[in-house]
Amino acid sequence: MTTGIEELKLPPKRKGRGPGKKPALVCTSLRLSREAIEFYKGFENQQVKMREVLTEYFLNHTTTKEGAEYAV
Repeated sequence: MTTGIEELKLPPKRKGRGPGKKPALVCTSLRLSREAIEFYKGFENQQVKMREVLTEYFLNHTTTKEGAEYAV
């Protein structure tokens, strides 16, 4: 005879990503020109190359926000 308590037990809690792991990427959509898409089609992994180019750009440029300059 069962009491039904076994059915009420919650499954064990799953652990998250944990410390020391790479931060998760954010999913977004982006509209690009046909020329830009054709250029990146020449690379094996288009998303990785686009990410590299964008990261290099914002790491090497300064931006102004509300009059204060800061380097990203």
